[in-house]
Amino acid sequence: MAGEGLNAKYAYNRSRKVAQQIMNKDINEYVKSIVGIKSRRSFYFLATKYISRRLIQIAAVILEDAAKRCPYESGELRESGEVRLTAGAVTGMDTYVKVEEGTGNTETPQVVILKDYISKGAAIMEMSIIFDKQIKGRDLALWAHEELLRYVRRPKTDTNVGQWHATHFGTGPKYLENAFKLHKSSIPSELRRGLVEAIRAYNKRHGTRARRRAI
Repeated sequence: MAGEGLNAKYAYNRSRKVAQQIMNKDINEYVKSIVGIKSRRSFYFLATKYISRRLIQIAAVILEDAAKRCPYESGELRESGEVRLTAGAVTGMDTYVKVEEGTGNTETPQVVILKDYISKGAAIMEMSIIFDKQIKGRDLALWAHEELLRYVRRPKTDTNVGQWHATHFGTGPKYLENAFKLHKSSIPSELRRGLVEAIRAYNKRHGTRARRRAI
């Protein structure tokens, strides 16, 4: 993925300790690979639009998978799941995708896309997939991700005193990290598709023949 200018990592916000998957996309890496551009400003806008749209789509898939893997009782932890993006030097992140309210305590939680692309040109995008639920001062999202034990049909109480297991089949720890690992291989190809769409839109708008430089 490094060759695509994409940096991805699992981390947690040290001030809130939320379970978080972070991805940074440097649009400059793509712009450098294009020849025939007359207006960089126009291309940045289109590249941000189409690449962010592809990024949001794959992030929605990851979030939905993570929500299905996420342990639940009331569903509040699942429903805290969001995809947030920021573009350029803008402070703060906007929510683009979230787990649909009322589906968190079901076997098939759903996600809803609130905005399907970033509507401004930017050289850099940052996206975070986040689960953030605090209960009585305790970080439930991080605890469930790092410390909760996986689901077992009949846990042996004599060997698991003081430990907690996920209570539903298919749910358990590393719910976000494992979902990301499963789908991360498809991210570069999706971003390339976004770039191709941006080039086509640019050529149509400007009557040019911009193309990706042969490697």
